[in-house]
Amino acid sequence: MINVLVSGVGGDVAQGVIRCLNKSDLQLQIFKISSSVDDSWLYVDDNSFICPTIHEGYIQYLIEFINKYQIDIFFPCIDLEIPVISKNKDKIEAETSCKVFVDDFYKIQICNDKYMTAKYLEDFSLPHPETDLVATVEHNKFPVIIKSREGCGSKDIHLINSKEEIKPFLNNKDYIIQEYLEGDEYTAGVYLGDDNKIKGVCILKRTLKDGSTYTAERILELQLEEEIATIATHVRMKYLNIQFRLKNGKVCPFELNGRFSGTTGIISNVFNAPEMAIKELVLKQKISPFLHGKKFYVMRYYEEIFATQDQREKLLSRSKK
Repeated sequence: MINVLVSGVGGDVAQGVIRCLNKSDLQLQIFKISSSVDDSWLYVDDNSFICPTIHEGYIQYLIEFINKYQIDIFFPCIDLEIPVISKNKDKIEAETSCKVFVDDFYKIQICNDKYMTAKYLEDFSLPHPETDLVATVEHNKFPVIIKSREGCGSKDIHLINSKEEIKPFLNNKDYIIQEYLEGDEYTAGVYLGDDNKIKGVCILKRTLKDGSTYTAERILELQLEEEIATIATHVRMKYLNIQFRLKNGKVCPFELNGRFSGTTGIISNVFNAPEMAIKELVLKQKISPFLHGKKFYVMRYYEEIFATQDQREKLLSRSKK
């Protein structure tokens, strides 16, 4: 039995990871943690626990939890915790027998800062939208996009059509100004094997609702997959989520996420990235590439989880032990 820990189980990223794990033929026991008693998937079974926030001794909690439940691999799934976990990855792995599925801190920083992302892509002569800090550029071509350097979930993004609309953001180094790319939005998931070869690519054309994928269509275009693979092999992160639009028919990334994304569960219809990670990191197996498959369409829907008072009290009780 392989013991797996997933954090942030109230969010779509963690829930997608758990769906991937449930699809696997491996013998897995899935442990779930979240800092809120109201997070839905804490009530799916008894292997779920309330944990402290990242500001409340979280790393020591993880070390003790991992050792207590003999966790073999940990999948962190919350944006805010990823840099903290990355900084402490060596410490966690040194004090436990657990593999932590997170990349090095420098690359996490690049992904989390959209200005650094654009400059990183530029340094490698990879496609990217023209990007500058709002405070350092005189802009005369509209429309443009202004967004927070460190925003997530499509929040704090503004379509700007005139110099007058830029004024509230001037002299604020927390915002970038970016070339406006017309057309459909795409998201892609890529898994890079320990041999630095691409093991899985899946591209989805999507529509958004509240910042998350709402409907999606798998795009089967070899040229686009090759362009995505080229970017991923330069960035060299185990799992990379690339958000992009097309510019002159070519992939033009406007955001990189060095972690599982909200579409990881969807992409498991092509390749199962969490299962791949377990096979590589825990079982020390070589994995074969999954680069093909059929076209499909995705429509998401809401589903409720009901919990009794007894279930809540048991959750609170076992979380204190």
